[in-house]
Amino acid sequence: MNQIEVFFGQEVLIARADKTLYWPKENTLFIADLHFGKMAHFRANGLAVPEIGVKNIIEVIQKALQTTGAKKLVVLGDFFHSMANSILLELEIVWQFGEDVEQWLVPGNHDIIDQEQFVKLGFKIIPQGTQMGPFTLVHEPPEEPVANSFYLCGHIHPGIVMKGKARQSLRLPCFYFGESVAILPAFGAFTGMAKIKHKVKSDTVIAMADGEVFKV
Repeated sequence: MNQIEVFFGQEVLIARADKTLYWPKENTLFIADLHFGKMAHFRANGLAVPEIGVKNIIEVIQKALQTTGAKKLVVLGDFFHSMANSILLELEIVWQFGEDVEQWLVPGNHDIIDQEQFVKLGFKIIPQGTQMGPFTLVHEPPEEPVANSFYLCGHIHPGIVMKGKARQSLRLPCFYFGESVAILPAFGAFTGMAKIKHKVKSDTVIAMADGEVFKV
């Protein structure tokens, strides 16, 4: 199974194996924490690490837009990792999804470059707490959620640890849906994962591996 329907905020959302979250009613695709330029940032500071191809990441997004038919792409923060570097110049050339796809960005704590750079890429910059239907769009999960609010966010890079019989363990990226907060997995590579657990039985955790999604 490469997608699972979830009922959150009185709306049907679709958690997909490509780490995107689709809202059919509003034809909108959500992603979070791409962290473009992270590896280039580390290399500039003397660490020999590879860079995952920007084009490969964009191809995944393009395929998700085509498969779902989404006409709006919302990035819930940390699109770029740090200061401007060579990856930003590449993005200016290859970050293209067509004029019929509207793009929104909720800046994250790592999005410290001049916001005009995001505008050049086609983004509409929206502030933390922007309301979209029943959803409040933020980058970081709120410490004290407002009653009767439903938050969509990233930042945490949620992961779930699966344990085998012979003491094997595997950490997988996941979506986390609580009573009022939904946290998306980090879309970028080499972002790390924070172990997350069910807070109450009604929480929904959806992990992904090998192109499949499954409830944990």
